[in-house]
Amino acid sequence: MGQLITLRQGMYFRVRDIPDPTDITVRTHARISDTYYDLWVNRGIQRIVRETLCLEGTATLTPDGTSSSFTPVGADAQNVAANYIGLRIVHHSSGVLKELAGGIEDIRIMQANNEIVGGVPAYYALWADKIWLDRIPGIALTLNFDYYKSPATLSEDDDEPDAPLNMWDDFIIASSMLVYADDEGDIRILALNERLYEKEKIRFMSIVEQKGKHQRRTPPRARRI
Repeated sequence: MGQLITLRQGMYFRVRDIPDPTDITVRTHARISDTYYDLWVNRGIQRIVRETLCLEGTATLTPDGTSSSFTPVGADAQNVAANYIGLRIVHHSSGVLKELAGGIEDIRIMQANNEIVGGVPAYYALWADKIWLDRIPGIALTLNFDYYKSPATLSEDDDEPDAPLNMWDDFIIASSMLVYADDEGDIRILALNERLYEKEKIRFMSIVEQKGKHQRRTPPRARRI
């Protein structure tokens, strides 16, 4: 369940079952390479993840006692720039950091005024694939960077989407069909799958929230590095 081959086959049937098979603008499974189906499936998953922010990762900021800027690293974030969609929270054992309203400009002003000194940070800014802090943390302080991440790309038949999406075939197929419809410019395909997509999205978000993955029904606006 949820394997790439299953999702691809789910698309086969929906493409084949589109009304008016005599319409030359409608391509059948036999005319489409599996490479295209795999691309649509992966793009469909990416659409879901960006709209629901359902995948989460954690990276660690390790102070060296001299720097106030960090590139997040960690087993779950070996390439944060590639895996990153939006920031959830920056925190340490003493509390949660707040984002500077002026972003990197506020940091630049602090630097110019020699205000960034050693201490426990309270504010951060995101810029140029790095987290910039208002203080230089000591080596004893460990900061965590929790973020919303992008999905892994499926390429082999037995590859599965990241949990919890691996149990939501209909949701993924509906999303993939919307991507297909957009590529094909077919309004009929769009209409056939939009309602199912929205219905599955509501169900999915409800269950994800019940498991404590989100604290509110409308996902927070993702902050981009």
